[in-house]
Amino acid sequence: MVVTRHFGVRKGETLYCKICKVVEDSDINAAANILDRFYDSEISLNDSPTKVKKVLLDRIPPTDGTAHPRTLVAD
Repeated sequence: MVVTRHFGVRKGETLYCKICKVVEDSDINAAANILDRFYDSEISLNDSPTKVKKVLLDRIPPTDGTAHPRTLVAD
């Protein structure tokens, strides 16, 4: 299973990543995000969604089409 670290588009129970073309279960992606953010020192429980999104977007380098930033391969 591949868990994308990009912002995707959710359609029902499926998440589609426009950058890396990964299609995955949206609940699994949400669980991975929650786990990642639990250990994140830059994001706290009381941060606004706007601040969280800005922090996350600032971490993703501009892509030139050859890079595959922020992908985790899990069993």
